[in-house]
Amino acid sequence: MDEEHDFKTFFAERLKARGYTLRKLSEISGIALDHLENLAEGRYDELPPAPYLRGYLERIGELLAFDPNPWWEQLKQGSAAQRPGPTDALPVNRFAPRPVTRYVWAAVVIAIVIGYLVVRLPKILGRPDLAVTAPAAATVTVSEPAFTLQGHLGNGDRVFVNGEPVTVASDGSWHYQLPLEPHLNTVTVSAKKFLGGETSITRQIIYEPPTATSTGQAPASPVPATTSTPGR
Repeated sequence: MDEEHDFKTFFAERLKARGYTLRKLSEISGIALDHLENLAEGRYDELPPAPYLRGYLERIGELLAFDPNPWWEQLKQGSAAQRPGPTDALPVNRFAPRPVTRYVWAAVVIAIVIGYLVVRLPKILGRPDLAVTAPAAATVTVSEPAFTLQGHLGNGDRVFVNGEPVTVASDGSWHYQLPLEPHLNTVTVSAKKFLGGETSITRQIIYEPPTATSTGQAPASPVPATTSTPGR
């Protein structure tokens, strides 16, 4: 046998000793299957340039437990290894596992961001939760010249009563002392948030000042008219 056939025979023996097929060796070595087939069949003129072929021998030697250097010298002296060209590129092994870790982490990060936005976006951009508990009804009638508005704010930043800012407590509660004009008073309570919308509630408070009768005082008696007697 010539030297090239010696490596072909040796390669087949080492594969058999390890219990590897060419496809299995391709998967664990990262070397393309067609290059291993060319080595196994002695088709050295179809192999990639020398730097790649030497790297293949070193990788195969690690997996099949042999020293690749004597075989590299033999193949090189036998002109089995091509010289590298200016456009040579590392052959791609279609069976080698692809590095997917960074893509998996990118997908995880994207999923977390999307999940956060789905949960938090309505809170960030939504409308405030405003409640007016006093007066609870849309229209009320009172007999006092002032009324204390009360309510609660959730998912908001500020409360206004007829455009006047109202202090909101840490628990979201608020109150506002509103002076009333006689008869109908229309009150607009609004809540705003920085990145969201606005919520408004309107109440009508009718102020009817008490009359003298309603306060328990007797009406004043009319003063009789003064008459004069003729001739006196």
